[in-house]
Amino acid sequence: MPKIPDKLRPILRRIHDYAISDSGLFIILAHMFIAKSFSYYPEGLQEYYIHPFEVRLDNDVFFYLWFMNGLLLLSASFYRKTLYTAIVFSSSMTFLFLWGLAFTLSGSINVAQLGLIYMTLAIVVTLSVYRGRRSEYRLTKEK
Repeated sequence: MPKIPDKLRPILRRIHDYAISDSGLFIILAHMFIAKSFSYYPEGLQEYYIHPFEVRLDNDVFFYLWFMNGLLLLSASFYRKTLYTAIVFSSSMTFLFLWGLAFTLSGSINVAQLGLIYMTLAIVVTLSVYRGRRSEYRLTKEK
């Protein structure tokens, strides 16, 4: 294993601390939301509609909804421990949960399974952010 030069250690430490914080999770979620938005791209990559709202509204609405959520999460990753971050995170996870709930209440069991995946993702991510803030475990060397 090559030795890391002393000049690079503080930079790599800052990148590491950023990546394992909530900001790293926000970047991952932002990319997921942005990737999901392109399934509703205005030209229409989505060929079939299974969500109850997809039948009633145009694809452009869903493209902008998912894309704006992704951009907000991306911007919130740079503002750590602020009210803006809390609002963006909670609204995005609420949107994700309600999106899954609409799938679940659609009536079809195949579609309901997809809704449970969205709801589970929202719950697990919310719990991981909540638990990480209130219980951080640090390993220390005993003397």
